[in-house]
Amino acid sequence: MGESLETTIKAKWDIGYPKFERLFNMTSAEIQEKVSNCDFDGSVISSLRKKSFSVTKKIKDDVPWEIRLEFYDYITITPFGIQYHPEHGSAKNIVDFSIDF
Repeated sequence: MGESLETTIKAKWDIGYPKFERLFNMTSAEIQEKVSNCDFDGSVISSLRKKSFSVTKKIKDDVPWEIRLEFYDYITITPFGIQYHPEHGSAKNIVDFSIDF
């Protein structure tokens, strides 16, 4: 029998949280540069390089929880990875932190 959902989620958190925490501790400019230099979907990356966006960091119960880069579209970064949320359309996972980042 396979792993339970809880075990799978905890394993992904344990792998992704250190990567997320490093990003969380960067300045807004460093986060923007790091994310815009990622190698993912060409249309997403080209729109990122052309945009100037605000960076919001969310802390929940004293634990870094989310980084959000906002422009017309927005990007969320959590311990599980990076998701792109287009202004029109569905969100799409663009980086999985369980893979090399």
